[in-house]
Amino acid sequence: MSFMKLYLAFLLTLTIVGTKMVIGELKDKDGVCYDEWLYAQCDGTICANDCKQKKGSDAHGRCLPFNDCLCEYPCNDKNS
Repeated sequence: MSFMKLYLAFLLTLTIVGTKMVIGELKDKDGVCYDEWLYAQCDGTICANDCKQKKGSDAHGRCLPFNDCLCEYPCNDKNS
């Protein structure tokens, strides 16, 4: 019985880790790379401050995280 619980816990862990790895490589409908986990944590202030580092916000104000992809939207600098 305990072996089965350990096995299920192991499978669940693999599933979560695998999902994070896949989601991190997604592109939106315009082909812009983004990280789903960073999107949820990002706000307009972070986005505006890092705009010069190839980071910006998309048309919906969501932050494009710093990665190997170029920012394809103008940065919405709400603090200026």
